[in-house]
Amino acid sequence: MNKFLVILIILILGYGAYQWQSNIYSKDILKLEILGPNEASSSQEVEYIVRYKNNGNFRLDNPELVFKAPENSIKDGKFFDVQVLNSDKLGGAI
Repeated sequence: MNKFLVILIILILGYGAYQWQSNIYSKDILKLEILGPNEASSSQEVEYIVRYKNNGNFRLDNPELVFKAPENSIKDGKFFDVQVLNSDKLGGAI
């Protein structure tokens, strides 16, 4: 019975290590570029261009891009703090 328990624990740990390794996603695989000015005056409108490319073998389902704006930022005449772009606005899976 003890040998069975030891073998079971080794199999569980081996499977866990395999799953952990297979879920690693490196920043080298997903290339992300954010283009825009480094500084802006308080009344200046700023536009950012975000480019991304998946160089890996894995498909990223339901990606989200979260943009956190500086304090007291205004968009469309209203204050806003965070904007989340979901996979529909990003063009689907990456």
